[in-house]
Amino acid sequence: NDPKSCMILKTDATRKTQLHAQCLEYIENCIKNAHVALTDALQSGNTEDKSSAGDKHETTRALLQIEQEKHTKQLQEMVALKEKLKRIDPMLHSETIGTGSVVITSAGNFYVAIAAGKLLLNDISYFAISPNSPIAIKLIGLKEKGITWFNGITYVIESVF
Repeated sequence: NDPKSCMILKTDATRKTQLHAQCLEYIENCIKNAHVALTDALQSGNTEDKSSAGDKHETTRALLQIEQEKHTKQLQEMVALKEKLKRIDPMLHSETIGTGSVVITSAGNFYVAIAAGKLLLNDISYFAISPNSPIAIKLIGLKEKGITWFNGITYVIESVF
């Protein structure tokens, strides 16, 4: 084994682990926010003034119920997304782009995991993208030196880890 090659793999694994941790932090914040919103919606429903006039009271209760259902659904989606993220092993290395890959291109850097937006690591920007996103669909299956086009931009794959 070439010591330089082993050092690069270790550095890449560290970067991927750090990006993965940022995504996990992002999703945990989303879960916390969804939980707070749901709790607030439930408390609003419980404190709704019972003496409100008939139709107004029923309309308000129906709107509060819709709000509670919306926040419950968001919370469930975030928990499911966290489970998907936890199934990604950031220590795995693959030469082919797939879920869990960090992809360095001529036009941007990506972590194919969840849609968490822009991540910053050592002053370098990465975009955490869902494997189902249009750009990920274009990238998945490619290898280093591969080329794809998306929204009029050429992406040359410089590195995959």
